[in-house]
Formats: sequence, structure tokens, C-alpha cells
Amino acid sequence: MKSSRNLFILLWTSMLVHQLFPSRAQENNRTVSGYVHTAQNTPLEGVTVILVGTQIGGATDSQGRFVLQVPQELTSVTLSFSYKGYVGQTVEVGDRDEVSVTLSAVSEDLDEVVVIGYGTAKRKDLTGAVASIQATKLETEAPRSIQDLLRGNAAGMIIGQGRSAKGDATLLVRGSGTLKAGNSPLNVVDGVIFDGTLADINPNDIQSIDILKDASATAVYGAKAANGVVLITTKKGSTGKPQITVNANVGFVENARFPKVLSGEQFLAYRYDYQVGRRTKDYHEQYPEMFVDPRKLTGVSALDWYNYDRDTLVTSVTDEQLIRTWLSRLELKTPEIDNYLAGQITDWQDLVFQRGFQ
Repeated sequence: MKSSRNLFILLWTSMLVHQLFPSRAQENNRTVSGYVHTAQNTPLEGVTVILVGTQIGGATDSQGRFVLQVPQELTSVTLSFSYKGYVGQTVEVGDRDEVSVTLSAVSEDLDEVVVIGYGTAKRKDLTGAVASIQATKLETEAPRSIQDLLRGNAAGMIIGQGRSAKGDATLLVRGSGTLKAGNSPLNVVDGVIFDGTLADINPNDIQSIDILKDASATAVYGAKAANGVVLITTKKGSTGKPQITVNANVGFVENARFPKVLSGEQFLAYRYDYQVGRRTKDYHEQYPEMFVDPRKLTGVSALDWYNYDRDTLVTSVTDEQLIRTWLSRLELKTPEIDNYLAGQITDWQDLVFQRGFQ
């Protein structure tokens, strides 16, 4: 125990003497100082200075100056300077005792700034609410509109069905946010805000479509982006030999699960149910079989049935008068009554909707 204590005292004394009275080798160290600044001669504080090949180093002070002790036995003295945001330098000192170093700002650091205005962005820098579609990969689907490109390929979007020959369907990116104002997203084509409709753009001319949904879109485009942004990039020409590509698609289009319209007899039965249902029990007791086809009366004569709504009672009536009265009570118009008597029943749905060729 006593020997260990003596050994500790000896080591502590040796360290103290070494600090108070440096060795001759340390006294022979070479001192190298310097000044680090910018191109505008502004001193840089905190620049790391390392003696290459050793663990000797330091940092500049508020005046941009540094001092290093370099071992005398080093034949080649090279200093490395590094500072965040500036281009690092390696300087060969040689036999100089003082150096002046100019550091230049790193222009590549501008990549750290997220610039997403008008479609220029790094995917990893956005907040994630982005849907990206490569339209060139969907050419085999023969899309007729941009909505066809987005339908089934962009998650979270509400895409309506076009009800016109133009095929201009509604498009909602962030849902319906207002009752009376517009809910359509902001369309940007090749960096320019597009005030037209998406039906005006040929889907075969589109290279890619990006959908911005979150608040980052509003930060770039302002209040117009409150309903989301649709960024459209069209195809561009390329250098080299001209290339001609021809795409041809042939097909048929027809209605799918379309509800059939009522036939003539079904429509009259519907009108009968409507008129009977809106009358009271007392009414039906006063005017029995009021809306029944006069050719199918069972509890009342055709003449009495005809006089239900007559101010002046008649003593005879023709079959045509009975049919016209019955159809009038079902609230059919004169052209409809005339067509019924003439046996002309038109299936307008069959005439309008046909199997189309595209």
C-alpha cells in the first residue's frame, strides 16, 4: 500500500516538472502562425487547422488567427483548413513561419435550399403528400383525357365522370372545402399557371404529372393552391436523329350496367301508382277506380267513370274519349296521348346510346 502511494507521488511530481520546465525537444519546436479570412478579408473564427499526418491541430480565434507548435524533425509541413460552408484547403507551409489563407464559400450548399416553385423540387425534400405519375408508362391504356391517366393511378384523389363529349370531368385533390366557391386544384403546365381546363390538353403530350396536396404547395403558390396543385410536364424534344413513333388503338365503347328505361305499359303503371298513392281513402271511396284503364273497369260503368270530373253529365261517350280522359288523369300531355292512340312508343335510350367505335 505504501509503495503504491509513493509511485503515485512520483508520477504526479514528474508531470508537474514536465509542465513547469519543458523539455529541450519541446523548446526546439517550430512555431507556425497564420491568418484565415474570406475573399472580402473578413476573419473566420472557428476554422479547424490540422497538421497533416499528425494529431496536432487547433482553431482560429475571433481575429481569424492561429498558432501551432510543429516538431522540428518534420521535413514537410502541410496544413489542412476546414470550415462548414466553405471549400477546404491544404497549404504547403515550407520554410514559412506565417501563412495567410483565403477560404471560398461552397456554392453547392444551395442544394440544401428547397426550391419547389413551378415544379422544380427534390422528391426527398418535400413533406410527402405527393403523387407522381409517369404518363409515358400508361400510353398503352389509350387514355382519352388527363382524368383517365389519374383515375386508378393517383391515390387519394376524387375524379368524376365526364358527361359531355369533351370529357371534362371534375377533379378534387383535397376534397370539397367549400360549398359555393371553386374546389378545383391549381393547374400548372411546364411551370406556367394554366387557366384552361384539363380537357384542352392532349394526354399523349404529357410526360409526367405530379400532385401536391399538403401545405408546402400553398407556401409556393399562395392561396390559389388551397385545393391542391396539379403539375403537368409535357414531352420535350431531344438531340440526335429524328425519331417518328406511331401509336394506334382501336376499340369499341358501350354502356356498362346502364339502367333501362320503362316501357310504355310500365310507365303508365308507374303513373297509376303515383296518382293512387297521393289520394286519400275518402277520395277513392267517392270516386272508385278513378285512375283505372276504362277497358278494365269492374265496379263502375264506363259512363259513370267518365262523368266523375264533368260539370255537365253526358249520356254517351266514345272509346277514344274514355282513353283520353284516363291518360289525362295520369297527367300525360297531349303529344303523349296522341302517340299512345297511334301506337307510337319510342325507346329513346335505344336510339341515343349505341355501340361506339373509337
